Amino acid sequence: MAQLPALVVGLMTVPVEVDDGVNVEHEELVDRARTFSGRLRSVRTGHKRRWRIRTIPMPRAEADALQAVLLAPGPLQCSGTIIGGTVGCDAQLDTDSIRPSADGQRVVMEFVLHEV
Repeated sequence: MAQLPALVVGLMTVPVEVDDGVNVEHEELVDRARTFSGRLRSVRTGHKRRWRIRTIPMPRAEADALQAVLLAPGPLQCSGTIIGGTVGCDAQLDTDSIRPSADGQRVVMEFVLHEV
């Protein structure tokens, strides 16, 4: 049986630093409103996940391809063992988060995936 990759964004397998390169946060979705009497009413409607990802050092060409995938318009299909299935997600990439590794030949990228 084939092993699932740690992270696939779009159709690209992302080389993720598995030990401490992934941080998962949960965002609770709550609807709040005032009732006629003035009391605050809140209803929990669900939750979304947010993944902070750091890649292992990768060649510049591969980083450029990943950057193109992350900056593509519309929701992306994200899957892998880190995600725990397949979900739609939006990517947030800051170009300041692309930095050269110690050898100068490769780059490390950091980005955030938001579940939609």
